Amino acid sequence: MIRKLPSTSTTTRKVRALKESVFKYKTRKRTLGRPIRYKPIPLKPEDWDKYRGETIAFVDDQILAHDKNLDVVLQEVWDKYRKKPHQVELFIVPPFPRMIR
Repeated sequence: MIRKLPSTSTTTRKVRALKESVFKYKTRKRTLGRPIRYKPIPLKPEDWDKYRGETIAFVDDQILAHDKNLDVVLQEVWDKYRKKPHQVELFIVPPFPRMIR
């Protein structure tokens, strides 16, 4: 049985790939922790029934408007608080308790 020795081109590629991966690892930014993907929703457990099936608009921990119709919610936020849609967080409260995870 004749064994083939690895050619120099494959070993060179492997070494180069290892060096590149080490370089990428060292140059990437390190964070202290995982960033928060979604902001916490300002609803207490007893408030979920009050807002069932509605869209709420909030900033930080203050609810600005809520209604089943999104257009009404955005119009109310603009009229009362002069906030545009990209300045508020929107959340649709599930209509049924089983839909909450």
